[in-house]
Amino acid sequence: MQIADIFSCVVQGLIPYGAQILLAGSIAKLSPVAVVGNMYYCFALAGMALIGILTGFPAPPKTPVKSD
Repeated sequence: MQIADIFSCVVQGLIPYGAQILLAGSIAKLSPVAVVGNMYYCFALAGMALIGILTGFPAPPKTPVKSD
């Protein structure tokens, strides 16, 4: 998975006017902003992505150098 894919999921989940948030808010009869405050998955995903970037884990596979 690419970094842009991860952060696009985070942003899509956190915007209060996204389709998923509007639907969840209308079903629960809550403000979309109130629903965003309880979305722990998006915050966890962003945190893990930042930790991965800062620590370099998981490292990309090393390809052997061919000597010709």
